Amino acid sequence: MGKQSNGMRLSNVRVLILGATGMLGHKLYQVLNPIFDVKGTIRGHYSDVERYGIFHEAGIVPELDVSDVSHLKEVIERVNPNVVVNCIGIVKQTSEAQNRFLMYKT
Repeated sequence: MGKQSNGMRLSNVRVLILGATGMLGHKLYQVLNPIFDVKGTIRGHYSDVERYGIFHEAGIVPELDVSDVSHLKEVIERVNPNVVVNCIGIVKQTSEAQNRFLMYKT
């Protein structure tokens, strides 16, 4: 595999980041995007994140609610990644974090 230091882009390696707008997800997107073919999922629309200048539209999979397992499966099949990185978490301050069912739902 090539290294970032020699300028090689491993565009044949596709990485799917679930939760690309989170604390970890957006940093992974920034670091991995120059090296790999990176796609990142977000809950909203591309226009919601466009202003940050981190993401490019072709690299975003919008409107993904991961609690909808069939939609998640469809996205993974469509993107066909070599690697999936789950950066989705429930933040303690949200109302969802208080719902024990959502914490353990698969």
